[in-house]
Amino acid sequence: MREILYVQAGQLANYVGSHFWNAQESYMTSEDDSIVHERSFREGTSKEGNCYTPRAIIFDKKDHFGTAPRTHSSIQTEHSASNEPDPSILWNGGVIEYRQDAIPPPKLDEEEEDEEDGKEDQCDRYPESVRYWSDFSRVYYHPRSFQRMPDIYDFDAAGGEWQSGGRIFKGYDEDVSLMEDGVRPFLEECDTPQGIQVVDEASTFGPFVNTFLDNFRDEFVKLPCIVFPLLSDTYSWNPDVDDKRGIRRLVNDALHLRALSDDVSLAVPIQSPSSWAKKDSLYTSSAIISAHIESATLALRHSESQEDLSSFADLFTAGHGSAPFAELCGCFPGDEGGMQDFFNYTHGVPFSGGFKKVPIYSRRDTMRGFNSLCASSYETWSADFATPPWNVTRTHGRAVPVPRGLPSEFNVESSERSPVASVFSSVLTSTKGGVLFKKYAEFVDVSRRRKDIFLETDEADELHELVNDLWTLHDTLSGDAGYEEDDTAGDIEDD
Repeated sequence: MREILYVQAGQLANYVGSHFWNAQESYMTSEDDSIVHERSFREGTSKEGNCYTPRAIIFDKKDHFGTAPRTHSSIQTEHSASNEPDPSILWNGGVIEYRQDAIPPPKLDEEEEDEEDGKEDQCDRYPESVRYWSDFSRVYYHPRSFQRMPDIYDFDAAGGEWQSGGRIFKGYDEDVSLMEDGVRPFLEECDTPQGIQVVDEASTFGPFVNTFLDNFRDEFVKLPCIVFPLLSDTYSWNPDVDDKRGIRRLVNDALHLRALSDDVSLAVPIQSPSSWAKKDSLYTSSAIISAHIESATLALRHSESQEDLSSFADLFTAGHGSAPFAELCGCFPGDEGGMQDFFNYTHGVPFSGGFKKVPIYSRRDTMRGFNSLCASSYETWSADFATPPWNVTRTHGRAVPVPRGLPSEFNVESSERSPVASVFSSVLTSTKGGVLFKKYAEFVDVSRRRKDIFLETDEADELHELVNDLWTLHDTLSGDAGYEEDDTAGDIEDD
């Protein structure tokens, strides 16, 4: 069956994940036979019969779950919705109980009820109504999926020290037996699992996820892993000297990327929406990221594709050394107006004409909802690239389901159940791939001398080693340095 286990960690990652799972649910309800639903969903039982829940593990702080139920009321499972014992059975004395007011349901639920009754959908109020990623989720999860991090595991409040993330994972794993009771059952119920796909926030949940991946690799050696790390919102390479948290976030980005180079089959970094979104809400910017991730990995779930996580990663790592990194690019919507809006989300810059002069090792293109004019525009655009045709893999699919309430420039088309839009997504490797690591190496080299931030000698020594490792990754990914240093090739500019 080639099932995939999905892992989401952090608030933005779970916004992205909610959009992703809503799209998968749309395929199921529309009876789209081009998608193999069992690769992403697990089958369970309910009072009404069989039911499907995402094969996903979701990490976030407790207060970020919002109104998310612990489980669908009709799902029958041997797994308790809560591992916490009832305090009344542990104490024979009097009990005074204090309860917070329940979080009111979102307006979105009211809108969905209106839609089911055939009433006009007030989609223009959608983004403003969202408070939590669970507000707009249309799927129900298995109880094992929700991993609510207690307040004591507040990595961000700990000042951002990288080492605390590893300690947090180990403590949480000991408390809830995460690997044994959370991860293993999801994989053991699969026929032939193809691996895991991860979306995480690098600067906060990065060290937690890295320790998770270390443990996962130890227990499931043969299963590949693809990660989409969402980089910190401190994008400026010259943050305020007093912004110690911002400096640590950038350093944590670099530490996370360095660790991924050893732990995963492929990593595709994505810059924070704060560096490229046009004042979009978190709801809208996460929908853009989700549309591209969902489209870029479409072949992994497509009924006519033989690709799996392993072969997908091999497309980008076989031709340029051992560094498992690629870039995510695309345009949304992907209409017949051309590819002038093609954007590189890994570098956070438009994919300008200068990029076309840069040798590209491999390119994996996915076209969703393209008409003949879109296809013609794509072929013209693609022919200009310095990429041998045998290094380009293409997948065509139906238009991607998108959330209601997106701004008008997304050219959303109405559908029977969900709006849809054309999307073009591309994962590629090029000689520009090393630029990101060059920027991080230069930044960490300067920052590690800040004694007011990095007090411990061991930490300073580790950052010195980090700088060397980042330069090694830069050299591995850059290829012909002459192309990389060409400023017309869309380099990341210093602020």
